[in-house]
Amino acid sequence: MVKLKSADNCFKHKIITLTTDFGNSFYTGIMKGVILKTAPFAVVEDITHYISKFNIQEACFVLENSCFYFPENTVHVAVVDPGVGSERKPLVIKTKKYFFVGPDNGIFSFVNLDDIENVFKIKTELENISNTFHGRDIFAPAAAKIVADVPFNDFLNRISLKETVTFGDVKSFDFEKNIIYIDEFGNIVLGIKHNAFLDKIKNMKWELNYKNLKFTKLNSNYFSVQKGDFLLLVNSLGYLEIACREDNAAEKLKAFVGDEFFIRVYR
Repeated sequence: MVKLKSADNCFKHKIITLTTDFGNSFYTGIMKGVILKTAPFAVVEDITHYISKFNIQEACFVLENSCFYFPENTVHVAVVDPGVGSERKPLVIKTKKYFFVGPDNGIFSFVNLDDIENVFKIKTELENISNTFHGRDIFAPAAAKIVADVPFNDFLNRISLKETVTFGDVKSFDFEKNIIYIDEFGNIVLGIKHNAFLDKIKNMKWELNYKNLKFTKLNSNYFSVQKGDFLLLVNSLGYLEIACREDNAAEKLKAFVGDEFFIRVYR
């Protein structure tokens, strides 16, 4: 029987990142402990533990816009898992540069299909697993085994893309008409990138509407309006963003991830 290839032995970095909706709880500490018991040399970095509870779409956005800043061979663990304990698959996705470990619920749907080398289902019959904490019992151990160079055959089964929800029935989330993220400053990130916006308006007149706000131009920076005024600009990630100068736009507008906005284009 042909052995599946394990992680490269020439890693320059043994980095594992964590992205969860656990907030300020001890659950993340437990996951780190589990990782370090198997791979005490690992560097465990937090991307964030403040994803909105159960919000897979928000987690997908955060991962898409942060994971590629890490060195090659980083193992990205994501646990935003409202289906924990169900029959959804626990996945390891090996791409040309990274590993992604987490539930098959769409959280990794941003991954480019052309970059994927292999998709695996984590063997769960080997562990004593609860129905409520797969971050501790499945995903953290799998990440630790990857960086510890445990042979993949020992804990993974290779599967096809078509056997997953993430890359089978669901290609990606439709962000285009929804708020996809609200940051710590209350800035409201809209699910459309600047380039896509320019393509949509094609040099025509436009207006973007959200609740009682109407925008007909993009501002260049937060300081381009008076204190307390709302503005629309392109943020550092290239997405359109509604902000309020030196104030919390989300609180003032009672905005939530998933809210719809509308773009009207006319001559």
